[in-house]
Amino acid sequence: KKVPMSEAPIVVANHIGPVEPIILAVLTWGMPVAAIENASIPFFGALTKIFLPIFIDRQNPDSRDLVKQEIESRAKAVTEGVYRHPLYMFPEGTTTNGTSVINFKTGAFNPRLPVQPLLIQFPHTPGHIHPSWGHPAPSLLELIFRLLCEPYNRCRLTWLPKVEPVSPDEMTEWPGPKIFANRVQRIFAEELGTPTTQYSFEDMKLMQEALKFSSRKLALEQGGAAVELKVIQSIISDLDIKDAK
Repeated sequence: KKVPMSEAPIVVANHIGPVEPIILAVLTWGMPVAAIENASIPFFGALTKIFLPIFIDRQNPDSRDLVKQEIESRAKAVTEGVYRHPLYMFPEGTTTNGTSVINFKTGAFNPRLPVQPLLIQFPHTPGHIHPSWGHPAPSLLELIFRLLCEPYNRCRLTWLPKVEPVSPDEMTEWPGPKIFANRVQRIFAEELGTPTTQYSFEDMKLMQEALKFSSRKLALEQGGAAVELKVIQSIISDLDIKDAK
């Protein structure tokens, strides 16, 4: 059951493909946090702008801090009744095939306010298209076209109880948001019956870079290798995505 936004000003959901943002928009009429490149997608970009989005530029080092401040400001304003609808976002930061719950970004958890998880599942049978959009995958237009060709598409939505930071560690400025994010990630994984992983959007970018240089391109495209930048960063703390590339 969905709780009042005064109790949970942020809705978080798992991310499979291009369908979930539309679902969240219809369910909540909320304010999305999205990658700035989404603004240039025909029709969907214009539609997104109606909902007072917060756009993040993943290529701009300063964008993260600006978005963090805006999320915290709006989340607080939601609890105070300034906005009539909640914030919503996908903490994984990218789409997946749904076989695991990948690393959660801390954006939704930096305010250290309660969040409400929304579980999104697409039950399907062999022979029918699944709406996941990963790598390798069909283009966005091809995926949408194939979904529209289906007689029907099934989607199961489950509101989970609100989750709030409870331990003193989760309330610290840092690493409180990350500890909070990891706990919510585990809740999603338990409900979905899948493992968690530290795989992230940055790992996907690294794989794309690797494909440019690898002589074993076919093996990589077929899932023959994977890296986890977060695991490497736990050993080399000052390593960033540019250095890894």
